[in-house]
Amino acid sequence: MGVEIAVPLGLFAMVVLIVWAVVAYRHKSHSDSMRVLENMAGRGETITPELVRTLGVKARSRHADLRTGVVLLAIGLATVVFGFGVDSPSEFIGFGAFPGLLGVVFIGLWALVTRREDD
Repeated sequence: MGVEIAVPLGLFAMVVLIVWAVVAYRHKSHSDSMRVLENMAGRGETITPELVRTLGVKARSRHADLRTGVVLLAIGLATVVFGFGVDSPSEFIGFGAFPGLLGVVFIGLWALVTRREDD
């Protein structure tokens, strides 16, 4: 394997490894907090909101889907615009369509959930 392939492959592998490490740490931390709460509930102890906050369990923000959707839509649009800059828009439109459409779906979900909560 030549340097022309190893360097970009290593770069993308490093990004995947960093994202995996962050997600794995958050998952372990969250499951440890849930295990503590389950043990306390099993022993019949009272679980207060302050205790849950102390353990680091956070409620999902009301606008989390909107933020995710806007970021994904921006990534999709940026990919398409980049494609027009390098004279091969058809390939980049395909690459940009996936995150862009996911962004539209997240924004739609946010709109549906927000409308349902307001009723």
